[in-house]
Amino acid sequence: MLTDEEVTKLIGAFKEVFATRTEIEGRFDALKEDFSKLQSFVA
Repeated sequence: MLTDEEVTKLIGAFKEVFATRTEIEGRFDALKEDFSKLQSFVA
């Protein structure tokens, strides 16, 4: 079984490796905006 200290270290490592939901949503918003700009140039 993991100790509290080991769990805390794992959580810290996961925060560095994995994006949060907010970060992912922000990336999708930026992607949608870029795609909209591309559509307006093509149309």
